[in-house]
Amino acid sequence: MADELNYDDYTHDFMGKVGNIEDFSRDFLFKLARVFEDTINYLYHAQTTVFARPFDCQTEDLTKPALMRLIEGYWDQYLKAQNLWLDSWTKLVPTEEVWNLQPEVYKLIIAYEYPKLAKVCKIEPKYVVDYLKLACVSIDGTMGYGGKYEVIDRDHVVLKMRRCEVMQKYMDEGLYPPERAWTNCTFEQRISEPFFPGCKLEIKLPPPDLKIPAGEPFCVWTYTRQ
Repeated sequence: MADELNYDDYTHDFMGKVGNIEDFSRDFLFKLARVFEDTINYLYHAQTTVFARPFDCQTEDLTKPALMRLIEGYWDQYLKAQNLWLDSWTKLVPTEEVWNLQPEVYKLIIAYEYPKLAKVCKIEPKYVVDYLKLACVSIDGTMGYGGKYEVIDRDHVVLKMRRCEVMQKYMDEGLYPPERAWTNCTFEQRISEPFFPGCKLEIKLPPPDLKIPAGEPFCVWTYTRQ
């Protein structure tokens, strides 16, 4: 039966079957898959819309303290989600390949997020300091890059990071294995450089055991124009 039927649409009589996708053509199934993709994404909207009704509150209704708490929650969930993606991919793809592909992932995220951030910040990024402004309010970078920034000029900035707050936070919570933390360090330059288009990023890494002498920075980031 599956070999005999290859419908491109469902304009024919009702077939009295449920989920009989084998009766349809590849072109039909491609279009059906796209509808399913959109519906899965819409599921989040549907669930939150219905269950949020008793609260009768939208983002634009929140006070500044409430918005700060919301944004902090978004930071946390975003970074935990990235960690879960690593867990998922390393079950399917060799770990080295997963890490080698991370810069491409971040390039896509940045290309999507940065124009929106630039609009909110009301800037057109051109210099290193402009991209630092965006990076420091981005969903990825806000929690983790605290330290002392030394602005040599608008195209030359040095960050002496006091500690990697994101990595340490999730290591303390048991969500980030120590061995992954060091791997993240070794890939940090490649992952972070896409946040600074047209710029050069150099990072002086901590030792592999992540133990830093008292008074020394955890790591040193130098941003310059290429």
